[in-house]
Amino acid sequence: MRDQLVDDEKIIKTRGQGGRIALNILRAGSRADKEETKAEISQEIEKATDEIKEEHKLYEPFAQSIRRRAKDEGAENTIVEITARQGKRQTGGEWSRPDVCQVSLRKLRYLGQKVVEVTTFEIKTGDCDVRAVYEALSHSRRAHRSYLAIYLPTATENADVQERMDRIKAECARSGVGLLRFASPGDLSTFVTVVEPRANWVDLSEVDEFISTQIADKDKIRDWT
Repeated sequence: MRDQLVDDEKIIKTRGQGGRIALNILRAGSRADKEETKAEISQEIEKATDEIKEEHKLYEPFAQSIRRRAKDEGAENTIVEITARQGKRQTGGEWSRPDVCQVSLRKLRYLGQKVVEVTTFEIKTGDCDVRAVYEALSHSRRAHRSYLAIYLPTATENADVQERMDRIKAECARSGVGLLRFASPGDLSTFVTVVEPRANWVDLSEVDEFISTQIADKDKIRDWT
């Protein structure tokens, strides 16, 4: 919804937490020959704003579930942070910052090494489209694994929704982005991995820069190694 309105030039993004939006006055002023009215555009903006708010409500319980999952998988040293709220620390473009990030220390017993791994999560509601995959994919430059996590609280028989989900699944499989579906952000038992993410061979200097600019508890990571 929100991205489509931006593409159609009906709204513009402004500065602020989470990416605030506003009516494109210039576009609205030249719509005399269009069927859509300013009131209709305002309703679309309200829907897009609700979408942003809905995503933000998912961040904290989702992060808590990822922490529990890491613990269940035996990851002793793990940090999970909500990186969507890092404000001015965003670097590298509009899609450079994931919503939630997990940083874990992995010990390789036989190689005698310690490896810091970064996993990113882009969280979307069920009305997203295939562009969400590309947003998650943009994080793979600085992460070992990247997920698109979609909130679907109830099963749906809607053909349009199913078609979008099938396309998203296919694109995730093609691009190497993991696809995670969850019905409740705070209930790990509702999390289903639809597509496993492909491991990325990333430039460690990029990973180091990402940790430096996006992770608040970076000193703990330094202590690990």
